Amino acid sequence: MSIVEQIKGMSPTERVKFLKEQATSIEPEGKYSRPLSPEEITFSKEKLAETSVVIADKIEVFAEIKAEHKAELKPLHVNYKTFQKQVKTRQEEMTGELYNFADQDDGTMIVMDKDGNVILERKLRPDEKQMSMVPFNNAANH
Repeated sequence: MSIVEQIKGMSPTERVKFLKEQATSIEPEGKYSRPLSPEEITFSKEKLAETSVVIADKIEVFAEIKAEHKAELKPLHVNYKTFQKQVKTRQEEMTGELYNFADQDDGTMIVMDKDGNVILERKLRPDEKQMSMVPFNNAANH
């Protein structure tokens, strides 16, 4: 009679006792794979299908929440980049008219905004410089 036939009909406690007494050796407790019966495979397939549906639903909800979160973060990122640039460059980007004032005596151009803030002060370019007027002596022509 084979070992499989011998343990049929035994209670779980009797079976474990018999296996321990009759085994050639006992391996320490660890992971192993056990073949499934056709009923167990069918059950696992059903649970797999149910779990797949739940996962798909959760992924869809996650995508919606992620999109909402991303929309909430977008203006914060814009502000973050603006402030980061201001700190890095120590300047603020503005839009508006600028007013140029050429100071021929100092040889500088002063650029101001509508609030009177000096935006830039630089040397005059050659095309911005006024030609100096030398008095014309009419007496030399007589």
